[in-house]
Amino acid sequence: MRTAIWLMWPYLKLDRPTRTGIFNSMFSEQLESMGLTQGVTHGRLDVQYYEHQKPHGPWRSLLDPQSSEIARRERENMLDRILGAAAQLSISITRVPVDQQIALPVLALEAIPTAKKRSTDAEDQTAIAAPRKRRLTSVKAMITSEGPALPPSDPLKTPKPGSASRTELYTDEAGCSVWLSPLDFVKTHEVLQPVSWQEAHPPQSGGLLFRYWNETSQCPLINGGFKAKRFANRHLAPPPLPESDSVYFPWDDLHAHLNRDKTETRFISTTNYLPWVVRLAIKEANRGKLDGRITMIDSSRLQPSQILHVPPFHKELRKKYAFTNAAWCYHGNHEFVVYGKASSILLDIFS
Repeated sequence: MRTAIWLMWPYLKLDRPTRTGIFNSMFSEQLESMGLTQGVTHGRLDVQYYEHQKPHGPWRSLLDPQSSEIARRERENMLDRILGAAAQLSISITRVPVDQQIALPVLALEAIPTAKKRSTDAEDQTAIAAPRKRRLTSVKAMITSEGPALPPSDPLKTPKPGSASRTELYTDEAGCSVWLSPLDFVKTHEVLQPVSWQEAHPPQSGGLLFRYWNETSQCPLINGGFKAKRFANRHLAPPPLPESDSVYFPWDDLHAHLNRDKTETRFISTTNYLPWVVRLAIKEANRGKLDGRITMIDSSRLQPSQILHVPPFHKELRKKYAFTNAAWCYHGNHEFVVYGKASSILLDIFS
């Protein structure tokens, strides 16, 4: 991603709205996996770009005067991707060589304070926005085809493994693709490992659980208990939940539940941490959902095998690289999912 920002900024000299639109188009899947479903803003790209002015950091691999032929080809390939994305957006861009001379500030010893001014929405719409003024240092070098002149006391570090190490394209059952390292690629084809009883059903799962819900929830309160959506209209009780070492354990349904897929779930989300669920209720109320309620469940009256602590299962599912939104970063430290039905309601706290 840094390579794309670098090429769109000083090389192609694209204005802010154009480079932001192209960036969001190129990396839409990766951004969605990080929870940025609407893409990034102008400001986020500005912050990333100005990181190159720091004396250390991941930008050194781009500013390295000893860049290898492989790195140069990588920049050429990224430039082709940028031009392809621009063409899809009906944006005309003139290709330039990626080794042409460009003047950029490089950190020196004494700082020159400058006034900072926050960009406005009107400025964002200009054809070419002026670069943001920041606290910079004296300009001591010019980046040429040979690279920047660097202070002798600041030796270059070996770049950390980045996109160059992701050489395997993995595609999941839903058709979503991601580039992985060879090691991670091998893990995606491994069988999911069972979760131990102690991790799946820790002692705190036998206490009080809390659930926030409203009338639009998949598992509302019906006849004194919560019933998972898949079993809501069944006349018989759901079958027992197999243990995670069984080939019949519903890993796919658990993944869909944690990924918030719009499917009929077998599970009911609860938590043992009351402040978390109160905070969720307040957040939903601020969004206009005023019918929300918090219900207390006595989990000691439920079968221990039907209550799962989310973190160890989430950790195992991450190996499949199948989470498509913020669920990738959500580990569910305080979440317990109840399989099938959760009765033994003690108290409906408040709305």
